[in-house]
Amino acid sequence: MSKSLLRDLAALGVAVSYDNIGRELIVSGGLEKLIREDGIAGETANPIIYEKAVSSTSAYDSEIVELSKKGLAPDRIVMELWAHDVQMACDVFRPVYEATKHVDGYVSLELPPQLAHDAQGTIEAAREVRERVDRPNLALKIPATRESFAAMETCTAEGVNVNATVIFSRDTYEHVIAAYRAGLERRVAAGLSLDVTSFASVFLSRYDAPVDEILIRRIHEATSAAEIASLKSVMGKVSLANAWLITRRFRRFFEGPEFAELKAAGARPQRPLWAGVVARNSRYGDVTYMEGLAIPGTAITASDAPVDGFRQHGIPLPAEDDGSSDSVFETLEALGIDADKIALDMEESVVSAFTDAFERLVASVARKTAPVATGA
Repeated sequence: MSKSLLRDLAALGVAVSYDNIGRELIVSGGLEKLIREDGIAGETANPIIYEKAVSSTSAYDSEIVELSKKGLAPDRIVMELWAHDVQMACDVFRPVYEATKHVDGYVSLELPPQLAHDAQGTIEAAREVRERVDRPNLALKIPATRESFAAMETCTAEGVNVNATVIFSRDTYEHVIAAYRAGLERRVAAGLSLDVTSFASVFLSRYDAPVDEILIRRIHEATSAAEIASLKSVMGKVSLANAWLITRRFRRFFEGPEFAELKAAGARPQRPLWAGVVARNSRYGDVTYMEGLAIPGTAITASDAPVDGFRQHGIPLPAEDDGSSDSVFETLEALGIDADKIALDMEESVVSAFTDAFERLVASVARKTAPVATGA
């Protein structure tokens, strides 16, 4: 067995990205070490992660001051800092990108979450950030809201590597793959290259949490052993069941006639990227989601806890569809729990959480620029 169990996971055809970013990680060589020793294939981050990276360290302070002296507003400084980090990370991952013939080695940068319901604003921001970073292995994260599907299509048509994020519902996933297909068809019509990569980031533990909360409450209220057994039978299972249903659709779409013509022309499948793999319930182990969705041909993005856990004691075996996913949703429906509505609600909830984190980050940068503004 190889030194790192994460490398064995990669050998199965599961691309593992590191869900974290920060200046110190890059300049210290820590990111390159993850690639070399663990086979990490890419990097992602979100406003919550980046807010911690910038606000909890002084590593960015001098750059913040210099950017402020140039007249940049705090929100523009935030995007400049993030673009700078992502640019450097893209350079670290460039050998992976080249070695895999542009399949892996991508670093994702989240566009301002305030634009989640603004298609034109998203398109314009994508153009600006893409030009600023100027790296072929840049991926831009766009929340999968109803307003953003048109932006995903246009960005794909313009050659952007889109990472469609905050996907919980299967209905949303259908819109995401349709946008990818339409964007590629526009490139074909324009005679452009299909050397474009895209991800569909499906969130896991955040989906289990609200469903489990309802189930636990109902268990305490239950009056029969049969009802308790039924409630317990779906505890902690909705996100994995949802992911397997999405996997089935992924395979039907990208291996079937709907994508055949584009595939023949050289287009790549838009891989599901399993995100949110940190268990929010201590009942579940630190590698539950990584093991449960070690599906060849897909990708996983994981932060420190699941990365460390899998490195030490994960079981690198290909996950298999046991066919129980439909019954999980059927049981929830019989129990009167609308899992589909919860999924849609979670999509909006996470977009809101990312927006709040971005605004906290802007406020933190503003405080650090205050001495410049006052001439102190």
